[in-house]
Amino acid sequence: MSAAIYSHMDHMQAYNLKKADPKYQEYTAKIRDAVQEKNRTNVKQCCLMRDINNLSHALDLTRRKSWDFEGTSEETDKVLEEHTGDDGESWFYTYHNAGEEIEKAMIQKCIKVANLAVQWDVLTERIKELNKDQDKYGDKLVKKAEAKEETK
Repeated sequence: MSAAIYSHMDHMQAYNLKKADPKYQEYTAKIRDAVQEKNRTNVKQCCLMRDINNLSHALDLTRRKSWDFEGTSEETDKVLEEHTGDDGESWFYTYHNAGEEIEKAMIQKCIKVANLAVQWDVLTERIKELNKDQDKYGDKLVKKAEAKEETK
């Protein structure tokens, strides 16, 4: 057997070679930054989803309250007008319209979540490509060092 078979680097030597290479470390920094951005994107999505959940509860409460004023009696209308200036039908539509505004806010937050999902996918693909490029570069580094070692 030739000596060249035994000249391959072990895992630690290859790791240390890559760790010492500035270009390899640039890949590592880019990957780290993309992963951090991906994590921030996820946090934004989670916050928006919590907001949507809260708005959903507010919508349920608003709709239930609007039903309290659907078809109120004349006596109730008189009390409402006396104390609020509006009758039951006006209050029904006030709550109904508030519910529609809540729905609009929910839709806007859903759009933001969807846009963040696209950003998430782009970052996932970017990380995948950076990892692949870093692996290729690292393999070239190791092969070059091994070839240099074999020529000694």
